Amino acid sequence: MGQLNFYLNFPALNWANQTWVASNGTLSFTPILLFDSISIGTLNFFGSRADGTKTLSIGLYSLTGSTLSIANSWSETFAGTYGRGWMSLSATSATQNITPGAWWLGILISTGGTSGFSFE
Repeated sequence: MGQLNFYLNFPALNWANQTWVASNGTLSFTPILLFDSISIGTLNFFGSRADGTKTLSIGLYSLTGSTLSIANSWSETFAGTYGRGWMSLSATSATQNITPGAWWLGILISTGGTSGFSFE
């Protein structure tokens, strides 16, 4: 198999042209399905945030049986006024090569000020 240069897979948004709004302090999980290997270090996503400080924490999990195990994590704090566009999370626990198969992203948003944060 080849090696992917990038990957886009957010089932809640891609096919329905919708926005996924995050809730402050709520951990949400979304599956991703990789068809080839990919080296992962920086996560990029398109979203919007309201005024104030937002801390976004994302964990990459593998599923074995009925147990999710964390394989990697990212965290980034965004501050300032309303913003909409591409955002990057580069503060990772480790750059790693991910194999094809089903993986899960655990997403946690912590907000200060207005709580609005969404993936588009």
